[in-house]
Amino acid sequence: MSRLIFATCITASLAGCATDRASESAPIDYTKLSYEEIHFGNAKLPIPQTTMFKADIDDCEDFAQKNYEKALPMKEKLSRIYGPAVDISKALKLSKKMQVVVCMTGLKDASGKGKGWVTLQSQTEVQDSKDSRGPVASADEGSTEDASVDKLGSRIDEIIKKRIVEAWARPPSARRGMLVVLRINMLPDGTITSVSVAKPSGDAPFDNAAMEAVKSISPVSEFNMLKTSEYQPYRSFTITLTPDNLTL
Repeated sequence: MSRLIFATCITASLAGCATDRASESAPIDYTKLSYEEIHFGNAKLPIPQTTMFKADIDDCEDFAQKNYEKALPMKEKLSRIYGPAVDISKALKLSKKMQVVVCMTGLKDASGKGKGWVTLQSQTEVQDSKDSRGPVASADEGSTEDASVDKLGSRIDEIIKKRIVEAWARPPSARRGMLVVLRINMLPDGTITSVSVAKPSGDAPFDNAAMEAVKSISPVSEFNMLKTSEYQPYRSFTITLTPDNLTL
């Protein structure tokens, strides 16, 4: 989903929809909504909550709430930018709702396949399926799955490191011994929603160059290969950048 102008102004969040929790209609393709429908809530967009894992919904709502709280101090600035025609308080609340939707669009189905918005099987159905294959099959599957996750995780780490290094323009002030630790928050589809300095190097140009390099690699499309459980370590993580090396 492409970023919209308004989203950039409120800490990389996507804005608003009106939800109908009671509705159980079919999933909606949120990527085809118009600017007005997304930003001003003109579309009635039901979230089929009963088809989602509750833990995933809670995680997405927690993510949206944190971004909403970060955006609140910017209300006055946004009001000056958009003028009286836009109700900023309403827009921020709609933004929080839309972020939940966007977060959930990156979830995979129970088999780990699929892309974008999908309907997940209930946990009971998934568990019944595993139980029917017996303990031996489950044990073998578990060891194979663990190895696959480790291999894919290592590959994702290398991809992230390689792209940041390639995108980073080393500032003239960079010197041996400098070190900056960055905190990165990502959505399940590989979109980087925020980058902040967790531990500064003491040199602002160096820190800013590091942050710009990280922002420039978004989205990391390879995240579409990950299951929801495999994505969890990347929800929020840190990297350490020095003039000579990059490590996760």
